Amino acid sequence: MIPTCLAWAAAALSLQETDRTQNLVQLVESVQPAVVTVRLLNPSGQETASGSGFFTEDGWVATARHGLVTAAGAEILLHDGTIAPVTGVVADDPARDLLLLAVRMPDGTAPPRGLPLADELPPPGTPVLAFGSPLGLGEAVSDGLISAFGERPGLGLVLTISAPISPGSSGGPLVD
Repeated sequence: MIPTCLAWAAAALSLQETDRTQNLVQLVESVQPAVVTVRLLNPSGQETASGSGFFTEDGWVATARHGLVTAAGAEILLHDGTIAPVTGVVADDPARDLLLLAVRMPDGTAPPRGLPLADELPPPGTPVLAFGSPLGLGEAVSDGLISAFGERPGLGLVLTISAPISPGSSGGPLVD
């Protein structure tokens, strides 16, 4: 027989885990509309590869630069299935492997609510969720921790995390 105090402790832990799970589900549901699949196109308009990105509060799409530099064009696939062409590069940061892209939303629709960008890095040990579109499949999320960060010669600020990032997910947001 379980002593009463242990049963209460187990029930309290079970409720805390339920609350944590519900909070994670709500966080994922609130972030996913801003996450996009970035489709890289050849000169014929055929998809050759894909990556991930996300809408910022300014309505731009932030993504990893490394895939797009050789593409003839690009389009984004939104959470709801909408396809929007990339119309230009707003900002290019080769040192940080980042691009900000302008997109043309169809029929004058507004882009989804963008994600705010952090002003500073959270400390090591902070739980994070990584969102992306591995292999163009979309809707992927993995969890982990910020492990460490620091300056590295030739690389600048480097952040290590324990959340798995699959091919095609680079460029997706990391959310704390």
